[in-house]
Amino acid sequence: MQALVARSAPTDSPLTLLGRDIQVRGWTDALAGARRGASSLLEFAGEPGSGKTRLLTHLNGRARADGVTAIACTGAETQRAQPYGLFRPILRRVGVAQGAPSDAAAEEPDHLHRLVLAGLDRLDPDGGPRAFLFDDTHWADPQSLALLGRLLRDPPPATVMVLAYRPRQCTPQLAICLDSVAVGHERLELGPLSVAEIQALTGLDAGPAAERLHEQSQGVPGYALALRTSLRPADDGYPAETAPTGPAVPYVAELAHLTAEERAVVDVAAVAGAEFDETLAASVAGIEPSRCADVLDRLVQRDLLRSEPVDDVRMRFRHPAVRAAVYQAVPPGRRRRLHAAVADELIRRQHPPGVYAGHVARSAQPGDTSAVRVLLRAAQPIVATAPVRAMSWLVAASRLIPESDPLRLDVDLALARACILDGRLAEGRRLLQRLAVHPAGDGYRARLALTRVELDRVLGHPDEASALADLELSRMTAGAAAEVAVPLAVEALVCGVLRAAPDVRLRSERVRALVDRAAPDPQLTLAVRVTEAFGAAYAGGIPAVLPGLGEIAVRLDALPDNSLAAQLNLLGLFAWTELLLERDRDAARHFDRALRIAAQAGNAPIVPYLLAGRCHLLTRQGRFDQAEAAAVEAARGGAELGMPSLVLLAESLRAVAVARRDGPQAARAVAEGARRLAREPAGDLFSRIARRLALRLRYESGDLSSLEASLVKAYGGPDLGQVGAGARPYWASLLADVVAADGRPDVAARWLAKAARLAAEQGLAGQLAYVRLAQARHLLAGRVWTPEPEPDGSAAGRTVPDPPVGEPATLPEWDQRLTWTAGAADPQDGTGAAARLAGAAVDAFAGLGWRPAEAAARLVLARALGDGRAWKPAEAQLAEVRRIAETTGSQPLLRSAVDAQRRIGGLAGRLADNEPHLRLGLTRREWEIVTLISSGAGNAEVADRLFVTVKTVESHLTRVFRKTGVTSRAALVARFATRAGVVPPS
Repeated sequence: MQALVARSAPTDSPLTLLGRDIQVRGWTDALAGARRGASSLLEFAGEPGSGKTRLLTHLNGRARADGVTAIACTGAETQRAQPYGLFRPILRRVGVAQGAPSDAAAEEPDHLHRLVLAGLDRLDPDGGPRAFLFDDTHWADPQSLALLGRLLRDPPPATVMVLAYRPRQCTPQLAICLDSVAVGHERLELGPLSVAEIQALTGLDAGPAAERLHEQSQGVPGYALALRTSLRPADDGYPAETAPTGPAVPYVAELAHLTAEERAVVDVAAVAGAEFDETLAASVAGIEPSRCADVLDRLVQRDLLRSEPVDDVRMRFRHPAVRAAVYQAVPPGRRRRLHAAVADELIRRQHPPGVYAGHVARSAQPGDTSAVRVLLRAAQPIVATAPVRAMSWLVAASRLIPESDPLRLDVDLALARACILDGRLAEGRRLLQRLAVHPAGDGYRARLALTRVELDRVLGHPDEASALADLELSRMTAGAAAEVAVPLAVEALVCGVLRAAPDVRLRSERVRALVDRAAPDPQLTLAVRVTEAFGAAYAGGIPAVLPGLGEIAVRLDALPDNSLAAQLNLLGLFAWTELLLERDRDAARHFDRALRIAAQAGNAPIVPYLLAGRCHLLTRQGRFDQAEAAAVEAARGGAELGMPSLVLLAESLRAVAVARRDGPQAARAVAEGARRLAREPAGDLFSRIARRLALRLRYESGDLSSLEASLVKAYGGPDLGQVGAGARPYWASLLADVVAADGRPDVAARWLAKAARLAAEQGLAGQLAYVRLAQARHLLAGRVWTPEPEPDGSAAGRTVPDPPVGEPATLPEWDQRLTWTAGAADPQDGTGAAARLAGAAVDAFAGLGWRPAEAAARLVLARALGDGRAWKPAEAQLAEVRRIAETTGSQPLLRSAVDAQRRIGGLAGRLADNEPHLRLGLTRREWEIVTLISSGAGNAEVADRLFVTVKTVESHLTRVFRKTGVTSRAALVARFATRAGVVPPS
């Protein structure tokens, strides 16, 4: 079998074994025992191709290099009729026989055993260690096994015997030998290699290709090498139609020992498929069923074929690589005839076209239109679920008929869709452009338009896609087929959202009208509801769709994977909708499921979109490393597929994740790289999002130059028309912060008022929390509450009461009515209101699982509490911020928490002079530590209760000792206990 070595090993150096360290250690230990005079047996059991021969060759070389007498013996199927064939190398070496043993010796293994022992003594009179290495022992003849059993029961001294064999072909006589061993015996299986070892063996880079090869080969090195080269499967699942070479040759050699009948059956088995049943093999091979059953039994004994554990009627080859080698060894003409015969038999049994389409594709001749129809019927239902296989059948069909045949239009349109779903976008686009010039009926033209619209959307051209969809919809009559009209209207709506069209609601109404006119169809209705929710998330009307999201999720969850694979865009669209409408848990589940189905179905174009959404979700949950990994993968996929706007979005989302983890300066390099890597198509949704994220990064980096105007432009104007409705409150509040930082509180007040109104309209908890947090920040900056001014400005400037205490579930009335104006607020009133607003934001963000936003709100809450001299609650908030920062790995959060803790600690020490502990010269913090120590707390407990580090406690104690003149904890407690009026409470 194939050598189990690293491919990178130099040809002039010893080859390195992979994944066989345990076996080599077993050999080393056994040889060490032999040097002490002990004999032992090493049993190596492994599947064909697992590297048994390579391992024994390696051990033989090591033995010779160490000066050990080593003799290698190999069993062979051709020698099973020759007595003692396995032992010929040993017999020759010890001089017992130059040719075949005598008949007497053949009949007396005990006598031959004594001759072997005597010969070994003459060969090595000093009694040094010896090694017998028996490979392919399962092929040994009966006489050899008898002698082997004798040696295992009474071995020569200082001898290591190594037996390698295939466990499935272990004969009863060999099993008896292994059960009657009188020496140290260790059985070591040659198991599968790891992915990394297969990668090293075959020279593949780490990644999906190596993982796929590991899965296909089941970790067996010989199979991995064969599948890496000549035995790679074709797109239709059948082996490639090439002659077996290199690593495949040993598997073909096994066929040389088959009878004509066995070879006929095994050829049928290779052509029939991954699995087949006895009756199919008998029918196609033309053999009587009972005789065919006997032939199959013999092939199973040879371990060429295996039966299914739960269904012994169905058969398969022991490994797909063996089937591929046998398939390639069948002459081409015979192979085509067998495919045709198998197809005829399956048709006779009334199987669906998908079962026999592969056989038709490999046997049909040009001009066979019936074969083309079979291939088209088989491919069309699986274009979305198995595009690669569908493509192979459609390519075969296109070769059977000329371009002038009307059937060719249907074949090429289906082929274009398969190409697009497989990620071959340029190839699919060329096919569609060619088809667009052919005259065709309305039904065909509509299906062609739908495919072109889908491709343009994927490529980031929503304007072109929307125009084409609108044009085709305008041509349709009232009786147009709903299965084309509704998807086309859905695409028109999605493209309208992507290009921020002002008529998104009208497009949504058009979709609903088409569905209402059509016959009831649960799938179409579900698609419309998902699309309406998606449109609302961007265009407005969110409160109307929020109650129905749960029901939509239940219906999607109830669909099996194969059904969703055919409408994966729907699941992806709904996951994005849930993300935008703050249903993160459901969105995460649906993103993960869609990614899994896309991987199974081979739907490449949707993957970058799903990964981008997953990145956004992970970032706001504080899982920054995973978010960055998803963004990198999304950008790579978008680049490979030629989707520049998706690359820009992915890199921009990656910059956000990096900024939250490492700081805005670290992220700016990523954002700059995104702009260099991807062209920015004008006006599409992803480019607009990327632009806003880049501008926010500028703000976080302290760059305010022309930022207000740039943000307003990126928003689509003061009405935020190019910002999704579900995110408008946040972006309006961000602009309020930007303008306030630029020193224009009156303009900031107007933006904050707008943010409050938008949040009240949308009713999303996260958006409400962002507005509350912005209001708290502005209160702490000294601005006052005033009623929102009327158009004539008559109400501007009047003060209003402090916000009521409580945490309502929705934006409270006073929150909706109020705006901000420049001026000095009462510090006490402003601080209390800010604390309540920030506290409400903390609760909302915590409930949503948005850890970074929660930490940001806790920082504002801590500041408000500190300004109100509520030191301990403030410190508790900052301790939680530190925990979040450490959990998420956010360095900016950690720095902010530490800075705030220092600020609060400094403020806490500056209390009124009449505090009793100041008479002792201690700060408030030092007094708290003394109090806790006096109650018996240790340094660690003090640190935990005060939300500081142990090192901080030790530093404070050092200062206390210096101020009070004591040198121990006991003296400190005693001193305070003797000072009247300042005894620490117990």
